[in-house]
Amino acid sequence: MAYIISALIIIPLAIKFKNDLKIKDNYSAMKSVEDQKLFNKDR
Repeated sequence: MAYIISALIIIPLAIKFKNDLKIKDNYSAMKSVEDQKLFNKDR
């Protein structure tokens, strides 16, 4: 029983953690693209 409860808690946390990582990756990718644009504009 305790196993089921802990699984119910851990799985959503793991999914959220994975999604947060994905969002961070996308954000940093987008940010580097923005930085490139700014850099090219300055030249």
